[in-house]
Amino acid sequence: MKVAALVCMLLLVRAETASSAVVGVLGLGSNGGVTATLTSLLFLPDPSSNPPGPPWAAAVNNTTTLSFMNGPLNVGEAVEINNNTAFSGVPTDHFFIFAAHPLLDYSLTSVTPSGAQTNCQLAVNNGQTCSIFITGGPGESPVILQANGGGGTIASITLQGFASDTGAIGPSSSRWMGSFSPTIPTMTPLQIAQALCPNYIAQGNACTLADVAAARSISVPSNSGSFTAIVPEPGTLSFLMLGGGLILCGTVVRRLSQRS
Repeated sequence: MKVAALVCMLLLVRAETASSAVVGVLGLGSNGGVTATLTSLLFLPDPSSNPPGPPWAAAVNNTTTLSFMNGPLNVGEAVEINNNTAFSGVPTDHFFIFAAHPLLDYSLTSVTPSGAQTNCQLAVNNGQTCSIFITGGPGESPVILQANGGGGTIASITLQGFASDTGAIGPSSSRWMGSFSPTIPTMTPLQIAQALCPNYIAQGNACTLADVAAARSISVPSNSGSFTAIVPEPGTLSFLMLGGGLILCGTVVRRLSQRS
C-alpha cells in the first residue's frame, strides 16, 4: 500500500506540473525607444536592461505579476522584441524572448485595428484620437495617436497571441493581449502624420503608397507596454487533468493492492 500511495502521489504531481500555464501581467519598459515608419516599428536596444542591449530591447518592470513554470521573471530582466528586427506584420513566433527564461514563448498572432477616426486634424484636445490612413494600400493604421495635452502624443498599438512556458505553442497555451504605449512629448498627432507624409492635408488627410516607399521615420525616446495572459478556459484544464489523475491513481492503487 505504501508503494501504491507513492505512485499515486507521483501521478498527481505529474498532472499538476503538466497543467502549468502562463497567467498574469507582463510589464515592460525601455530606455531604448522605437523607430517608427508608416508600416513598421523597430524596437531599439535598451542600455538599462540586464544584460544591456543589443539585442535586448526592453526590460521586465515591477508591474509584472506573471506566473509560469520555472518563473518568476526578474525585474530588469532583458527582453528581445520581434527577433531584433523591424516589426511589420504577423504571425511571429517568439515575439518576446526573455534573457533568463528561454522557454517562455510569447507568439504574436494578430494586431487589433485601431477603430479611431482617420483625420488627424481633429485630434487636437486632450484625449482626442486618430489613426493614419494610407490610400491605395494598407488602409487604416493599427496605431492610435492620442493628443496628450501640452503638444504631446500617446501612440498605442494593441497586440495579441499565445503564450507558453514550454518553448513551443500548443493546444493548452494561454492567450495574451496588451499594448505598447510610448509617449511622444513634442509632437501632436497631426505633426506626426505630416512628418511621415509631408502632403498629408493636401492628400485629403491621408498618406499614399509613395509615402510608404519613402520610408520616413520618427524616433520615440522611450517605450512601455503591458500584456495580460489568461488560460483560455480558466480552471478547466486543471480540473480535467486532476480528475484523470485521480481515476488513474485509483486504478493503480487497486491493482497494486490485489498483488500484495
